Amino acid sequence: MKARIAKRIRASILPTLLLTASITVGAADALSIRYYEDAVSRFNGGDLDGAEVQLKNALSRDPGQLSARILMGRILLQRGQALAAEEELTMANKLGADPLLTALPLAKARNALGRFKTNIETLIPTAFPVHEQPEIWVELALARLATDDLDGAEIAFKQALAIEPLHATATIGLARVPLERGEFTVAEQMAALATANAPDDPQAWFVKASALHAQGRNIDAAAAYARAKALDPADSAAALGEAAALLDAGEAERAIAALAALRESHPWTPEAPYLQARAYQQLGRDADARSALDAAAEILDPTPLRDLQSNPVMLRLASVLALEKGQLERAYQAVSAYLQTGSNDVDAHKLFARIALAVDKPAEARRALVSLVSAGKADAEVIGLLGDASAKSHDFVTAESYYREALSRYQGGPALAGRLGVLQYRQGQHAAGLQTLQGLVRDHVDEITLGTSLYTAMLSFAEGDHATAREITLRILQREPDNLPARNLDAALAIADGNYDDARGKLDALLQLDPSFRPARYNLAKLNVIEKRYREAEGMLRQMLVEHGEDQRALLELARLEGARGDRRGAIGYYEKIRQINPKAVGPIVELVDMYIADGRRADAASTIEGLVRSQADSFPAHVALARVQLSDGRLDEARATLQKASTLAGYDTRQLLQAALLQRAAAAYDDAVWTLSKLLEEQPDSLDAKRALADVQLRRGAFGEAKQLAEQVLQVAPDDLYTLTLRGDIHSIEGEHDRAVEMYQRALAVEPRALLVVSLYRARTLAGHGDAALEELKRWVDAHPDQPETLRALAERYHQLGRTEEAVSLYQRLVETAPNDALAFNNLAELLVGTDSERAFKAARRAYELQPDNPAILDTIGWALVQIGDLDQGIAHLRNAVARNGGSAAIRYHLGAALEEYGSRAEARRQLEQALKLAQGQPAWLADARTRLERLP
Repeated sequence: MKARIAKRIRASILPTLLLTASITVGAADALSIRYYEDAVSRFNGGDLDGAEVQLKNALSRDPGQLSARILMGRILLQRGQALAAEEELTMANKLGADPLLTALPLAKARNALGRFKTNIETLIPTAFPVHEQPEIWVELALARLATDDLDGAEIAFKQALAIEPLHATATIGLARVPLERGEFTVAEQMAALATANAPDDPQAWFVKASALHAQGRNIDAAAAYARAKALDPADSAAALGEAAALLDAGEAERAIAALAALRESHPWTPEAPYLQARAYQQLGRDADARSALDAAAEILDPTPLRDLQSNPVMLRLASVLALEKGQLERAYQAVSAYLQTGSNDVDAHKLFARIALAVDKPAEARRALVSLVSAGKADAEVIGLLGDASAKSHDFVTAESYYREALSRYQGGPALAGRLGVLQYRQGQHAAGLQTLQGLVRDHVDEITLGTSLYTAMLSFAEGDHATAREITLRILQREPDNLPARNLDAALAIADGNYDDARGKLDALLQLDPSFRPARYNLAKLNVIEKRYREAEGMLRQMLVEHGEDQRALLELARLEGARGDRRGAIGYYEKIRQINPKAVGPIVELVDMYIADGRRADAASTIEGLVRSQADSFPAHVALARVQLSDGRLDEARATLQKASTLAGYDTRQLLQAALLQRAAAAYDDAVWTLSKLLEEQPDSLDAKRALADVQLRRGAFGEAKQLAEQVLQVAPDDLYTLTLRGDIHSIEGEHDRAVEMYQRALAVEPRALLVVSLYRARTLAGHGDAALEELKRWVDAHPDQPETLRALAERYHQLGRTEEAVSLYQRLVETAPNDALAFNNLAELLVGTDSERAFKAARRAYELQPDNPAILDTIGWALVQIGDLDQGIAHLRNAVARNGGSAAIRYHLGAALEEYGSRAEARRQLEQALKLAQGQPAWLADARTRLERLP
């Protein structure tokens, strides 16, 4: 059998002496492979128990077996174990699984767990084949519906129905949209259509019942809920709805009876006794009501809140019950966990704020309330609670603004204007705060203190407005020539402007006036570092430590000095001393984290920043540093959550908002980045940085019109902006406007010649119908710049496509010599050589695998090679891994099907070959062989 497949597939067989080398690279466990193949057979036969056992056996021997993890995730989801399924599928994704195989089950698991925002951020249905899209659209729609994005949910449901008009879940979901909007009559009509099309679908009847219930037609609603309950007796939601409708209809006795039956069939459903308590209260039976309420609490109280994570409704109820019983800490934890599911429940945010204030956590309360203000959902109660939170934090000025709106009623007055300016600046409204303070200094110069003027000058300096800072500083020095802080600021301005001799003279004069004035000594040390007079700087700073052993500023400047010298370890030592002195020193500790990362100490970086965030829960820099660490570790979901909090903490600080948005873009949290950048542009409408970043984000999320508009706004102000010209070219290319893309790339190249721009221009010109000229132009660039990998690769790939094999081989050989870690170049070289020089081809393929062992194309190459030389176990293992990472590749599935036929797994071979033919486009070289194999399989 092994010899037959070698002859059938390809005439040239790799030399036997190479076999050992191939197997030693990433060899899979043979028994694990067999366990997995048996699990597949059992799964296809409906034996979920047996399949799960065999998958556990496979994974116990080879935890990295990607195919096994994907199948395990699907089985767990079928069993209703959403959390375990999410863990398996997330692990599969981290191992490099093809989203085609994991996206839908993972989306279902996350929706079941209430992780709606994650689905909204990550699901892109159009990235999948059309026949796969309806289910993805539905899961995205359900997530949007759960987060009150009704317009988005409606669009997504309609997208699913446009592809599959009779999709039951999409039809029912579309009926839920007007229900959520309060358009109850429309919802009832659409639900009636759903029940007509799917009379046996309990969800259709449930939606209809909800629409009737919302209209106050409680008896009709109870009947519809009863129909849903009859169709799915295991679903307690319909039974609860029936009882609630009866209760609202004043039929408390019938509600109690229905709930008694529900408590018999679902004894661990706490909503049932909770509703019974309400019914008993309606009847005036207070003792029975208390007993029922205690019964609800008895069900939920013993349950650790972590076990309720997958059921947001239970978390919400647990918080209410705990609050009613005075269990404030449990109530706080429950409602916190509920809000972490992504709920936009306004009442829950208010509940959280009240509980947070009761447990003395005003900052937590304020954040929850500010999110409502940002979403436009603030009412009088929210504003009042914000006042409570500010007062609890001893921020009485802000509390006064909330309680009495005093500042809006007072007109003028320098003292009040100064308070307003400081408040604005501290809240992150830097431009507005600075404008208020500068206006105050300008218009009331004789009425304000020097301290206010100096504070305004320092803020102007910090914001980069050196001219205003200098003007105010000189005015202060005219009034008080020996004002030490003003003289120090004057010297700092000279340093910032690069006037080092002038700065040194001013600092020397100041220190002659007062040798102990430490801010001037810090600045002089910093100036010495700038001018690379390291020994003098070190001497000054060490002397300051002799005088004050815990001088954190001196330690910080010494750490930076060692960093400037390139002594990373020395810098870390000083930063760690600062942390020992002050564990809450945000700036130095953030710099320490960056230094740890640069030194390869990732675990230290993570533990340090996580500790800082725990102690400084309201620190924007700490959260941003944590997000950077999480991104560098590949923990995208955690980074997104951290950045969402950071963007809230940024307030109206435009620099911090931009910093958060750029990291959100890196984390692919595009909706969050849009929100953050939009907030920035509200504060600073002319920010080119924000518009450029927002254009890029909109392009990434597929909003081409918005991206184009923003790019044009940037180019009107900065017509030679390289980044935006390139971005505009990319948009034209995506929209098929290739001639216009050519124009943009040429404009960008005129600003700065770059290899990547040359490649973009070449591709655009080729697509515009000027392929020959584009190829010649690319060749001339490569001749002039022979060592640029980007253009070498583009030219090699084109020669490969054109069948100019010798030229392509020559270019790929140059490319791998220029870029010895370019795995794809080695893989492409191997594909070109395989029919002419097996030894060189195998060496190239092996090197590609060493560089990227998880790349599906490379796995396919090495797996197919192993099959050819007769090692079916290892070959199939690599090909399975390749399919798990790229399930949409027809060629990989063909290779796997052919290998499985030889292995004897005929049913699975047929399935893979059928998939290959279904996915095949054009007339690939293997098409005839795939059909022949399929014909001879039973």
